[in-house]
Amino acid sequence: MRLERPYRWIFDEIFVWDPIKEECIGNIRFKISIVSREFKVFNQSGVMLFLLTSTRCQSFTFYIHNAVGTRVGEIKKQSRRHGSHLDADIGITFPHNSSPSQKALLVGAAFLIDYIYFEDRPDEDKPSYLS
Repeated sequence: MRLERPYRWIFDEIFVWDPIKEECIGNIRFKISIVSREFKVFNQSGVMLFLLTSTRCQSFTFYIHNAVGTRVGEIKKQSRRHGSHLDADIGITFPHNSSPSQKALLVGAAFLIDYIYFEDRPDEDKPSYLS
């Protein structure tokens, strides 16, 4: 699996590639919302497979909904403190019977979530929607 994140000032997006076939298997797009955090997961044909949602009041648990809106899994930030160091991992509960390419797309979504919300970057480089 190869991830490609083109530079975007505000509309974050990541593309997931199959390195053996050298083809894009889909992409994940961050959707700006005042009341929630949302990511849309698309296959290579542009069909939305999953919607990942989390309220701003809630901890960083993103519920995975299929195309008809049924909750089918979750992506959850799991943090542990080691003295003054905070170690954070992301766990994924994949939808039952999901294909390898769907799992790869959800792993890509987890990387994008981690990048947007948890990577250490100088404050001046953070997009305004993170403030």
